[in-house]
Amino acid sequence: IPAGVYLVNTTLLIRCTGARDPIEDNSPSPMCDGVLNATHRYHPLRLVGEGMESTMIQAGRPMPAVLELEAPAITGGADGFTHNISGMHAIEHIHFHANGLANSSVMSFGVIRSRFANLAATSALQYGLSLHNGFINTIDGCKMHSNREAGVFVSENDNAIEITNSEPSGNLGHGIVIFGGAQISIHRNTI
Repeated sequence: IPAGVYLVNTTLLIRCTGARDPIEDNSPSPMCDGVLNATHRYHPLRLVGEGMESTMIQAGRPMPAVLELEAPAITGGADGFTHNISGMHAIEHIHFHANGLANSSVMSFGVIRSRFANLAATSALQYGLSLHNGFINTIDGCKMHSNREAGVFVSENDNAIEITNSEPSGNLGHGIVIFGGAQISIHRNTI
């Protein structure tokens, strides 16, 4: 994304397309599903700006989040389970400014093996960066400030989350809220 300020009036919603993977015609999994076998592939999003000081996406109206990564539940898989994962995304070098209008600057549901790097997530009604039902995600070199409840929120169903070299400071509530999960690593941060 080129340098500039981009005003959005609705959440930028990134979700699975629901299209089938062409490798296997009978595949029950959508293209962005993260099923780990030889017949399925990840189809990740790579969203990169020119720097958190140069590329800003800003809320223009009330909304749940400026950016939301969502993996909707897909039922009826061959294994009988419901799959709702999306992964290997890279969101980097962008400032997501909630402008006091969005509940979160960045929110993700069911996202795995993804990286949030060198982001700013600011001025949210609740959380700068909010993670739900995901695992093996990295938050590195991010700045989360001026958020009402916390800079980072990690839900009870998140596992193997690493938060490093970031600044979840200057929020009205907490720097980081961990609401459960397992193997959460927090190191080399300014809180």
